[in-house]
Amino acid sequence: MHRRFPLSEGRRVGDTIACRYHGFTYDPDGTCVYVPGQQRIPRTARVRAYPVVEQDSFVWVWIGDPDRADATKIPRAPWFQQEGWAVVRGMEVLNARYGLLVDNLMDLSHETYLHGTSIGSPEVAESPITTEVDDENEIVYVSRRMDDAECPPFYARATGITGRITRWQDIEYHPPCLYLLHVRIAPKGHLPPAEGPDVGAFHVEIANPITPETEHTTLDFWTVARDFALDDPEIAGSLREITRSIIMEDIVALNRLEQHIAADPDGAYQELSINIDTGGLAARRLLRRQVEAGLATPAVR
Repeated sequence: MHRRFPLSEGRRVGDTIACRYHGFTYDPDGTCVYVPGQQRIPRTARVRAYPVVEQDSFVWVWIGDPDRADATKIPRAPWFQQEGWAVVRGMEVLNARYGLLVDNLMDLSHETYLHGTSIGSPEVAESPITTEVDDENEIVYVSRRMDDAECPPFYARATGITGRITRWQDIEYHPPCLYLLHVRIAPKGHLPPAEGPDVGAFHVEIANPITPETEHTTLDFWTVARDFALDDPEIAGSLREITRSIIMEDIVALNRLEQHIAADPDGAYQELSINIDTGGLAARRLLRRQVEAGLATPAVR
């Protein structure tokens, strides 16, 4: 880049990007195609280009060796561009390494305590989990099935359910960066049919495309889709507000945790793990394997 001005702050001109500082213009391959005031374009006037795929409302960028890019390995999340779903989304900056966010999302028992006024209930922490690891495809699954749970106020208002509920939380983690949470809410005792659509329940699909910014900061993108109250702007506004408030509670906690970890550079602290940590520990193992293979950046302690 000429004089190191960030091209990310440039403007798009057709399929090219023009620098806002001096007008150098680059094509999708990173080759400079225009220099103001002269015909000759310097041979070294080029920027690095990266393989990019747009899928399911997300933009996937491969920043490693281009020869190792494999678009077929990108996990799918169709709900965010599919008819019959309403979507809200946002992004918050986390002043902590992305591995801490992975830990947080893999263990939802913290909802009972950190998010007790919004989505938490005693059953989340008390219900056992099942954890499965698909080593071949590098996916961690964590499920929590609550057959008799309190209905959080927002869900009661949005769905009209009164009384207790059947509440399912099924996690899919695709290291290093995509977290999916499938939520099922139904009146207590109402289970899905053996075959056919689950029309008697309400479903929420949540994605966190976790994006490391630096070694100790993370961009926490979030996307929430629902298959109910599709045309209700009040529900959409409430869901966006509640989701952001929940994420901010996580951010405050993780920022504090990052400070404590940074104050212990020698790793003298002996970490304690229990049953609810099995999903997070499996995620760390797959992340370490990807780091060793050059497919991810270090994120765990």
